[in-house]
Amino acid sequence: PLLYADKVRSISLAMQDFVDAEKQGDADIDTMAGLFGKVMAQIVSCREDEWKDNLERLGFFLGKFIYLMDAYEDVEKDIENNSYNPLKEAFLQKTPEQFATECRTLLTMMMAECSREFEQLPILLHADILRNILYSGVWCRYTMVTSKRYENQNKENNHE
Repeated sequence: PLLYADKVRSISLAMQDFVDAEKQGDADIDTMAGLFGKVMAQIVSCREDEWKDNLERLGFFLGKFIYLMDAYEDVEKDIENNSYNPLKEAFLQKTPEQFATECRTLLTMMMAECSREFEQLPILLHADILRNILYSGVWCRYTMVTSKRYENQNKENNHE
């Protein structure tokens, strides 16, 4: 028998809900990020113990952050390829600055909740490294994507 059969089943069901919503083209960013957050919540909480709820919430908000960051990074490519991305409308309707600011606000809220749960856990080993990742490292990708996006827009504006 599989050691984590129930966990595998829970992850599979959560992933199926996510895949189904994406296939249906659900454009609500909170719904989609939440569905991926549920997948991550199942992955992160591996035991039925006193830390299960904190770990599930940490995983949930980390999953939402990952999903939002991925959608933020891929939005231009997804528009170009006519691929699914729930941020396409927002990207097309807002100025680049508005879009970046709104996405950063969402990402900040997700990481704040994730960090709040992390701080409740009895982490002794490598806590400083993990804090560095949560409070600083996760933003490297956002900064890189945003800088590249502005650089590309400036090139386009200079060629017009």
